[in-house]
Amino acid sequence: MMGRVSDIRSLTLPGALIIGVLAVGALLTPSAVRESFDQAGLPERPSALIKGQYTEAFEDLYSESLAAREAAVTLWGVVDYALFGVGSSGVVVGRDGWLFTEEEYRTPDRSETNLNANLEFVRKVQSILSEQGIELLVTLVPAKASVYPDRLKAAVPSRRTDAYAAFVEGLMDRQIPYLDSTDALVAASVNAPVFMARDTHWTPVGATVVAEAVRSEIAARISTEAKGYRRVGSPEMMHRGDLTKFTPVGSARDWLGLGDEEVQAFEAEAPEAELDASGLFGAPEIPVALVGTSYSAQEQWSFAASLRLALDADVLNLAEDGGGPVKPMAKFLDGLPSMEALPQIAIWEWPMRFVDTEYADALAE
Repeated sequence: MMGRVSDIRSLTLPGALIIGVLAVGALLTPSAVRESFDQAGLPERPSALIKGQYTEAFEDLYSESLAAREAAVTLWGVVDYALFGVGSSGVVVGRDGWLFTEEEYRTPDRSETNLNANLEFVRKVQSILSEQGIELLVTLVPAKASVYPDRLKAAVPSRRTDAYAAFVEGLMDRQIPYLDSTDALVAASVNAPVFMARDTHWTPVGATVVAEAVRSEIAARISTEAKGYRRVGSPEMMHRGDLTKFTPVGSARDWLGLGDEEVQAFEAEAPEAELDASGLFGAPEIPVALVGTSYSAQEQWSFAASLRLALDADVLNLAEDGGGPVKPMAKFLDGLPSMEALPQIAIWEWPMRFVDTEYADALAE
């Protein structure tokens, strides 16, 4: 083993550059790569090389050899993705240009402790809301890998899926109303993409599917006056997935199948002006509060709009981008005493990959 590693580290700079140029030049078919090694006069590569075991050795060589660091990063990103089928830390490369967040594969330290603390926080939230006459629906968003296992190259470790199951079981044990949207999204995925291929988030189609499932779940639990919401389409936009930042391939993005994706967002328009978050403190009754993460906060996914259309009711969107599901709920609870009109129900959107994430700071507030 050490002898083989030494062979790799002793490659000349011209040899390393030849490999890089071949990668950028889209000549990375198995036969072309073998031919390029022969032409460069390089030793026959070990089979372990293709499995990525010596990626670090090549990466060190590029870092030391190329003057322009940015060009080196991009060049190595192309080699990394095209030859070894990997990205940088933070992403798991799937099939056909699909990318998955590493959070769907990695079990955090103190997973069980974190999961139990999060469940207890959910129980506390339900208790506080119940005292105010507000119902709760924990709306679980499945991991993308759970909906598209056929796009994976490597199976998700059982510890990850066990954590999801444990969280659902914990909700049931505590008699907390919840909606697991996995089945609905899997069924809908046959007809249209419900998750972005190169982003952690769902598509507007996926958001609509979950909104319809929420309606079925809570229709009998709330009393609302029909608002006459109608769907208003937004111009189609091209979206660069948040996971592509972990595949620094530069202008080779399209060639490698990692290009931007189309998003057809939409809004829900009512005859009256839509209320923003400050409106709840003014007076009008808003039956539904939406609390959650970027799945709900980012307008391009249209989840709040989907809920307004599905329920034909006003929805106050209190979701926040980037803080996970716990912090925005803690802020919502803190603001309850100041509200002049309380919602009938709080829909708490919670991505399942966060069930065992530590939220010590938010829980301590």
